[in-house]
Amino acid sequence: MSDEQDAGVRSIQAEDSDMNAGPSTNGELTWTNAGRWGPTDQLGTLNYITPELRIAAAGLVRVGETVSMAKPIDTQASAVNTRPA
Repeated sequence: MSDEQDAGVRSIQAEDSDMNAGPSTNGELTWTNAGRWGPTDQLGTLNYITPELRIAAAGLVRVGETVSMAKPIDTQASAVNTRPA
């Protein structure tokens, strides 16, 4: 990883530590990004993926192979899948 790419990763890690802490319904502290980017924000933590970070990530590509991250959806009912898709 280059120094520039490493700096981008460190920047995101620093921002993560700035998340708001607030009480949950059971009294324990929970971490949330709610409201971090304003009341009309639709992206949430995708705001972390900046154009500069995309460029840094593209520099890490070594092979032009794609890998599916899709999870198979079971459409058949069974004992472990009582509500098939």
